[in-house]
Amino acid sequence: MPTFAEIASAELPKSQPVDGDSFIPLLKGEPFNHERSLFFHFPLYLGGSVPVLPSFDGEKNYWRAVPSSVIMSGDWKMIYYYEYERYEFFNMKRDIGEQNDLSADETEIAIKLLDKLKKWTEEVNAPIPHVLNE
Repeated sequence: MPTFAEIASAELPKSQPVDGDSFIPLLKGEPFNHERSLFFHFPLYLGGSVPVLPSFDGEKNYWRAVPSSVIMSGDWKMIYYYEYERYEFFNMKRDIGEQNDLSADETEIAIKLLDKLKKWTEEVNAPIPHVLNE
């Protein structure tokens, strides 16, 4: 909200808590020294017409997005896929294109971030899918 408020030159509401800071400096290429982790949650399935990912049963499937959550903390980004019960782990400073999954190499950091991500989903009562979508 603070980012959009700054873009719109609007004041932040005083009648509710504001959780976050504007990341306009980051968009301008300026230093953005924010130690707080960022979380994203996508509990849905989406599909398309281009074969890409296998489905949960291993069969070839068309392009699809599966339920997932993301944590970005410092130089690290983790994407947790609920359907596969696995994660991918990247160093965004060294690999902005997310080409090198470091989940097998940086397990200690990855496990700490996975714990932090799971605690966050519990704290905010994020909807977690428990039934696989065929």
